[in-house]
Amino acid sequence: MSYSTTDERLMDSPKRTESTDIQSDGQIFKKGLNPSFLGIQQTSKVTVSRRYLDTKTHGVQLYYQEFTPQFVDAQVIIVHGFGEHSGNYQQLTDSFLLNNFKVYLYDQRGFGYSGGIRGQATVEQMHMDLDIVLQLVDRSVPLFIFCHALGASMVISFCLMNPSFQFQGLICSSAQLRVPAKYGKIKMLTLKLMTKLCPDLQVNTYQNLSYASKNNHHIKKLATDHLMHPYMSIQFAYNVLLFQQFILPNATKFKIPVLLLHGKRGQSCIALRFP
Repeated sequence: MSYSTTDERLMDSPKRTESTDIQSDGQIFKKGLNPSFLGIQQTSKVTVSRRYLDTKTHGVQLYYQEFTPQFVDAQVIIVHGFGEHSGNYQQLTDSFLLNNFKVYLYDQRGFGYSGGIRGQATVEQMHMDLDIVLQLVDRSVPLFIFCHALGASMVISFCLMNPSFQFQGLICSSAQLRVPAKYGKIKMLTLKLMTKLCPDLQVNTYQNLSYASKNNHHIKKLATDHLMHPYMSIQFAYNVLLFQQFILPNATKFKIPVLLLHGKRGQSCIALRFP
């Protein structure tokens, strides 16, 4: 893998446990749960289910997880960004569980434990995958979606293209909502031409993991994670940029309550600045 870090960001920081026990009423979700098992495991207050879901693409399955607390007041689907996987969101999952949220996670196709060619998909396929997960959700319980980076672009475009789909709220972390300025008309035309000549060519996105977290230990964990994948096919890149061009011109059609979050020093996605 080819990831980079910025030395000045790699200062010593307090070491955090990656997935500690949930400290609610003194005991609950034990760290001892195997993160890669398939089936159902239970603790005194949390039920964990992990399995594979069939998609509309023959032979491609999604790695899917459900975390159900003893009492469910609401539910949330967590959608990860490009190059990563749902395993990076265990601490966030723990926080939601503490507040009686049922949590759904899945690895997007081509990433993590899910099937599909690494770093090669289309946003349309990702929309279909999200729809499969949504069919598993109990709509009688308030639903929220938390999504990060590319995952946010995918979810927002899904909502714009499916206006009948309603839920309680959307939380977007480092959402990529517009095409970076460096992709001018000439580069876009060149990229379009390359999709005709070599659509499956994988290019390194050179993600700088120093911008992923302020915590040095977490950055090192990401850098050594064999499930992280920084490569993207030409076709995938062009498809993503086309959908990002679609989002802002249609933003007024978006009626679902949304919270946009972006780190002050985050560089992986462009932040929208408002006066």
